[in-house]
Amino acid sequence: MPRDSVNVAADAGLGARIEAARTRRGMSRAAVAGLCGKTEDWLKKIEGGLRGTSLTMVVRLAEVLKVPSLTDLLGAHAPTGVYARPEHTALDAVRRALITYGATDASPPDLTTLQQRIRQAWRLRSVSGQDRSDLAAVLPRLIVDAQAAVRVAGSAAQKRHAYRLQADVGHLGQLYLCYQDAPELLWVVADRALNAAYESQDAASVARAAWFSAYLYRDFGLVSNAHQVVDDALRLVEPETSPVALRQRSVLHLASACNHAREGRPAQAWRAWDAAVATDQAGASAPSPHALFGATIPDVALTLDVELGKTASALRRAQATDTEAIASVPRRTRLTIEVARAYLLKREHASAVHMLQRAQRTSPEATLYSMHARGMVVELLAHAGPMLRPEVTNLAELLDVVE
Repeated sequence: MPRDSVNVAADAGLGARIEAARTRRGMSRAAVAGLCGKTEDWLKKIEGGLRGTSLTMVVRLAEVLKVPSLTDLLGAHAPTGVYARPEHTALDAVRRALITYGATDASPPDLTTLQQRIRQAWRLRSVSGQDRSDLAAVLPRLIVDAQAAVRVAGSAAQKRHAYRLQADVGHLGQLYLCYQDAPELLWVVADRALNAAYESQDAASVARAAWFSAYLYRDFGLVSNAHQVVDDALRLVEPETSPVALRQRSVLHLASACNHAREGRPAQAWRAWDAAVATDQAGASAPSPHALFGATIPDVALTLDVELGKTASALRRAQATDTEAIASVPRRTRLTIEVARAYLLKREHASAVHMLQRAQRTSPEATLYSMHARGMVVELLAHAGPMLRPEVTNLAELLDVVE
């Protein structure tokens, strides 16, 4: 097999190329990751082929590793599907709403009306197979009105209520922006939502915002930050005993479990999961039918098994799950994608393709914007074999993954 400029096989993937370039420079993973503003675990997963990264980060890696050309890291025939993130057609409208922060003369609706509109937006997203498009139809106006509501709120109680609503709108914004090529907007929205939750002085609101922030930190490889935001929120919510607060405490323990699993620490992950179960049994309110994937105990048990490589256990859990009983379409789709991950880890390519097809039929947009789904399609294109080639190629076209 011919070798190329970083002394790896010409058909080697991104991870092998980065590792070869790093070794040639005599740099540790920790040093390279630090210069990219990331963690060592983030780089370890990329080098091991367990995750992709954005094209922006590939450029940064090329700068740090002093490679003369991006093709040294990407290869001559790099699949762009892992690095190119799809951009929704309404992204500019959401961006404009965000930059009007504090600068609009629009008359805000009363808080009760605004709260009803936010609840309707959550319900709409929950039943939609085109969740981003449906959110985009209402999100810009919600962002502007929530900002105005905080600004004009009269009494202290109204101000706290307005902040709770602003945090909730921020969470909708995070769901719309995630996995699009607009990380700067995503961080702005996440920061505003967490700050608004703290300003509301409502422990359950803080816990909810911390769960969202932890998810974002994990996705960017900043697991220590994810632990910090969860631990801070747990200290605030633990004295609370209402069913709603207990629900949010349980969700925070689930976030902690996911944090530990991302670090490859099974004992700590399952200990946090057990804490979530115990909190549920202590009188937590039932999960909302619009609950997000990763905010319920069964979802996280499956994710822990997948993250920790326990594929047989993950598939047993999946086979015992009635996905049609899950009301939330995006959550049902995400669960199906997790099952596909388990099958792919076992190299059961036909089953992985089947689950990805099911996910795409259930929610085309949730699958399109899933980096796990897109990454799996790239891997299947390379390794699934000729019998599955037509089906994988069709998935690649549906998910806009370019070979």
